[in-house]
Amino acid sequence: MATAVDQQLETPLNSDAERETGLVCSLDSPIYDALTDVTIDVEDEVAYQLIKWGEQTRTPGLWSLILTEEMGEAAKEALENNPQALRAELLQVAAVAVNWVMQLDREATT
Repeated sequence: MATAVDQQLETPLNSDAERETGLVCSLDSPIYDALTDVTIDVEDEVAYQLIKWGEQTRTPGLWSLILTEEMGEAAKEALENNPQALRAELLQVAAVAVNWVMQLDREATT
């Protein structure tokens, strides 16, 4: 039996607003709540990294190495079946990717 979340994920984009924004769930859906929680956690990790390292400007090669190292740590926690540590590592992976995107965006506007 499909859950409400499964049904929401299978729902095609119907309205122009959904197509324009990519929003496929209502603001009161479980998907939106979970996304909001994870997004806040990623934002917190990005802020932590900015405080710790400052605004980062790296070469693509170095960003790739940093991201790969973080993914390796996440893979280790996955293999050790440690969901809390895995979640923390995946948030770090996401934050590194966000920091890299932020650099790309800065460079595109200069």
